[in-house]
Amino acid sequence: MSLEIAAAAATASVIGTAISAALSLLAKRRGVILAANERQAKRDLKSETRLSEIESLLSEEETRKSLYRYAAAFLIFAQFVVGGLLASSFIAKNLNETIVGILGLVVLASSLVSQHFRPDLLHKLTTQKVHRLRTLKRWPEDQLYELSRGELNEDKLLEIRKQITHTLCQIVEAELEFVEANHEKTA
Repeated sequence: MSLEIAAAAATASVIGTAISAALSLLAKRRGVILAANERQAKRDLKSETRLSEIESLLSEEETRKSLYRYAAAFLIFAQFVVGGLLASSFIAKNLNETIVGILGLVVLASSLVSQHFRPDLLHKLTTQKVHRLRTLKRWPEDQLYELSRGELNEDKLLEIRKQITHTLCQIVEAELEFVEANHEKTA
């Protein structure tokens, strides 16, 4: 009976490690930002003020946040649950040496994937970025609402765009600082 449990745990850990590595890689690859918007016949204030860019970034970051959360959960399972099974002398004594070795390799692989991709830190970073993007999204929405109630003011549109550009640059700079600070801690 304990052999079946260990085999199931080993299988789940291998699958979890593979899934978490794939999710982390996928989340990193989704970071491509579409750079150009085609001009529409009708004036698109969302594009002119970069609100559509904020919405696109927000959607991408929310997806990344979920992927990183699941990747971190799978790695924690593989590291701690399987590692705990291996640490248990009862399980280690009653299992075949090959299975114990495979479980050990699964825990090692999970640790390596966790150290390389750091989905826990990336989840924290994307959570902060999602919060800042949601906050940023509200401001131009309010400004565009005000503009819709009166005459269209080109200077106001330019001001909104400049403020959004400035805030997006701050978000990117904060992300770079976060990555550099955490890279120094792990190096």
